[in-house]
Amino acid sequence: MAGEDNGLARTIRVVAVADWHGATGAMAFACGDCGELVYAGDRDWMCVRMREQTGWVPADYWRIVIDVRPTTSFVQYSSHVA
Repeated sequence: MAGEDNGLARTIRVVAVADWHGATGAMAFACGDCGELVYAGDRDWMCVRMREQTGWVPADYWRIVIDVRPTTSFVQYSSHVA
């Protein structure tokens, strides 16, 4: 059902597709750097957490990947009818 916790946490991961040396108030990064999307400000900028830092980066230099990981342990039960 919509809005129901199904034991999965969704983390939006991002990866840099080009180098960028930064500007005032923004983080520098290299092609292949990975981070976690914190906030998508607008089409041009987004806030990313990477290497123990959080800062603004130009959105055109990044691609978004959705990473779904289980947050709880599931035990598989098997029932046999004799």
